[in-house]
Amino acid sequence: MRFLTTKPALGVLAALAFSSLATAQVCPADDVYEPNDDCVSATPLSVGATPDLAMEPGTNSSNVPDYYSYTMADGESIVIDVLFIDAVGDLDLRLYSDAACSTQVDSSGTTSDNEQVEYTNTSGGALTVTLYVFPWDAPTCVDYSIDLTSTPPPGCPNPDGFEPNDDCASAAAVTDGSYPTLTRTGPASGLGDSPDFYVVTVPALTNIQVDLTFLNSGGDIDLYLWDAAAATCAIPMSGSSYLVRGFTSSDNETVNWDNASGAAVDYIIGVDAFGSSFDCNEYDMDITFTPLLVPVCPAADAAEPNDDCASASALATGLTEDLTLFGQANGAGVNEDFYTYTLVNNESLTIDCLFSNAGGDMDLRLYDDAACSNQIDSSTSTTDNEQVSVVNTSGSPITVTLKVEPWGTGFDCNDYQLDVTSVVDPCLSVVEDSFAPNHDCASAASIGAGTYPGLATFKTVAEDFFSIDVPDGWTLNVDVLFATADGDIDCYLYEASTLGTTCGDKSDWIARGFTGSDNENVSWVNTSGGVATYYLQVNLWDSAGNEDCNT
Repeated sequence: MRFLTTKPALGVLAALAFSSLATAQVCPADDVYEPNDDCVSATPLSVGATPDLAMEPGTNSSNVPDYYSYTMADGESIVIDVLFIDAVGDLDLRLYSDAACSTQVDSSGTTSDNEQVEYTNTSGGALTVTLYVFPWDAPTCVDYSIDLTSTPPPGCPNPDGFEPNDDCASAAAVTDGSYPTLTRTGPASGLGDSPDFYVVTVPALTNIQVDLTFLNSGGDIDLYLWDAAAATCAIPMSGSSYLVRGFTSSDNETVNWDNASGAAVDYIIGVDAFGSSFDCNEYDMDITFTPLLVPVCPAADAAEPNDDCASASALATGLTEDLTLFGQANGAGVNEDFYTYTLVNNESLTIDCLFSNAGGDMDLRLYDDAACSNQIDSSTSTTDNEQVSVVNTSGSPITVTLKVEPWGTGFDCNDYQLDVTSVVDPCLSVVEDSFAPNHDCASAASIGAGTYPGLATFKTVAEDFFSIDVPDGWTLNVDVLFATADGDIDCYLYEASTLGTTCGDKSDWIARGFTGSDNENVSWVNTSGGVATYYLQVNLWDSAGNEDCNT
């Protein structure tokens, strides 16, 4: 990466792109909503279009901004578009969630036509937000319009078709499948606190998963599962002896449970409302049955004999099915299974052993030596399935050995599968550079003019930030040098005034390098009247197909 500062040139050539005007012409006069030049005098907005607006000209220090307000219901979401022609004058936006315009919740600062901000009210009550529209070096009066789109909070006007199912005795019968648009009313609804109960029969050797989908902003919903025969279903649900529950404070809840018995079992599903302020909320319920792996012992598998480290069978990536493990209770003696796999450099390996714990508990151990004496990972739960993993960044191939062992003297035999997943990723052996940790504006590394080789940026570790001081009247040139075939890198430049607010948001930048080719460049002239500090953000393009690291 190379940074250069140069004395200012005598002239600047700018190219302008024009698009259709988004509002009727008002300039050079004021619009009808003036004066709305501060947070206190903000003009109230309505849903829909507000046309025929005008922004007065001036410099950054003397522009007259415009303020608008909108009162949101709890759970309501809004999108505000400000439409204008950037070639006439660039406008930027900030959105605040308080009356003093001190708590910024969104911003938009591109250098193209139009800007957009959005927000969802999760405060628990009505909330007034304030939109701040201001020009960026606008040389003349700018015409614009505002378009406000609202998505109302979830509602629940009518009880669903399963009512009344407000206690365990009246639980509604359901089975696997989808149940959309169900309603849960709570203490603040005026309709009474109405919990929902459902009874479901799960076949033998089957897993049940229950998913509730809802917006938590409309009311926090919790999910419970009981064994119907145990008669532990009760209100309040949180105080009863449930088998499992979903009890987060975010959107959606999920529970799952294995019926590992040899017979069908009835379970009770409970849907509860959290908090005395809960009014009502709608939810979708999906119930999924998944058969457990059923043992079909005693046949030996095709990998035998692989009963010790020396006779381990070679593993391939993908799923290896129809494997069998024998234990002490079988009468033929304990039979451990061994498998080997060779990893290349920068390879990450994950091995999942899939089985039903009801047929016998299995454990895994992973070794990296030929004698199986140096254990590098293990998995010894008492539930279905086990998993081990290893990453090779040694620079050379390594061979690992997996041991599958039965647990307990009562283990007879059980069938299992091995699912082997491999990823070869050069980023596994790429380390952070000497400037780390410089992963946000607050911890930016201070640098000056010069060349800085051997830098590295990562998707999953962190992006890089640098601060550069530029004298008044000088030009800052930044070249970020890389091969885009190894990962597309972008860079953004921010003013010091954004530190602690929008610095690093990839929106409120003053210049950026955003091509899809090798190398990026940004340039900026300091016209502040004194030494100015700028913040540079270097990161990999946020695309699923882009590489995870680059130097």
